[in-house]
Amino acid sequence: MARAIADGFAAPTVEDCFLRSSVLLDDAPTHDRFRAWFGLWAVALTRGDTGPAGEHVDVLASMADDAGDTGLQLQAMHARWTTQMFGQDLDGCLATLEAGLPLYRRERDHELGLRYGNHDPAVCGRALSALAAALQGDAARAERRTSDAVELATVLDHRPSIVQARALHCWSLQLAGDLDGVMEAARRCLELESDGAVPLWFGLARSLRSWASVVAGSDPRALAVLEREVAGQVEMRTRSWAAVHGSLLADAYTAVGRPRDALRVTDTTVLPDSRFYRCELTRARAEAIHGLGDRAAAVDMLLRAMGEARAWGAATLQLRSALALARVSPHVASTHVAAALALLPPGAQSPMHTAAEAAVEDRR
Repeated sequence: MARAIADGFAAPTVEDCFLRSSVLLDDAPTHDRFRAWFGLWAVALTRGDTGPAGEHVDVLASMADDAGDTGLQLQAMHARWTTQMFGQDLDGCLATLEAGLPLYRRERDHELGLRYGNHDPAVCGRALSALAAALQGDAARAERRTSDAVELATVLDHRPSIVQARALHCWSLQLAGDLDGVMEAARRCLELESDGAVPLWFGLARSLRSWASVVAGSDPRALAVLEREVAGQVEMRTRSWAAVHGSLLADAYTAVGRPRDALRVTDTTVLPDSRFYRCELTRARAEAIHGLGDRAAAVDMLLRAMGEARAWGAATLQLRSALALARVSPHVASTHVAAALALLPPGAQSPMHTAAEAAVEDRR
């Protein structure tokens, strides 16, 4: 597990290590076998292979149930809710979180969790619950759940869990369109970087901070940071994470007037066997195409992006594509923006929500 944390779960040497362990430990006690299979699950998920990851989760759940071990049952649910999030099964993810988080017992599950991914399962669950709320457009609930996650991680005094909660907070704020919030949350996350190696979460925070800096026009040099992060994800073939980082870089290129580079990034990071975050890559590609003068193709692509986001249940991303459509073709967009707004929870407020309301009002 130490090698996985240092090198990243997608590294080939890490997968080989867990494969050997799963064979050698076939007759070992349940906790040892569970750890090897949890590692195989983490490798598959990090690479974006949600099908194999789900199969590994089923093995983990079976082991935990056979042993009658509530701590292992929680860890199996921990793997399941994460797989469901990155498999774009938002309803399933929320249902598993609702069933799994009440099983958490700090005195038992925190130490056990450090053996499986080096972070606390309840912190992870609360932070992913916040991300789910952000995807659904409920920024206020996302903030409450993030506060719960950071508070628990702080009480536990476990830095990797704090970093995870803060990095996912950056992502939630980016979904809401809060540039200043992203930069402040990223600063708070990255100030812990000297405390230990959590490359996945620090990399996410760096990319989000760089995206916000470029889009806000405050630091075009931040493009270089984003380029390095995307190159690293593509090299490791982390399909899901490559899509997230790639969409940020494509947006940044478009913001500085480099639509051809934005197209190149979407071509590189849209892998044929992964659909996670495809709606965002489709939107980013559409905006780049519009920047090159092909409005009709951009409109078609944005309509597709809205459909992809709607199928996921990601109302925030549907609204983001609708706002992009308003920039590309205002005369056809107001109905789509209004429809996306109607999907948000009552009383929802965020910078993106405000922009959408203004777009609808402008067309009246």
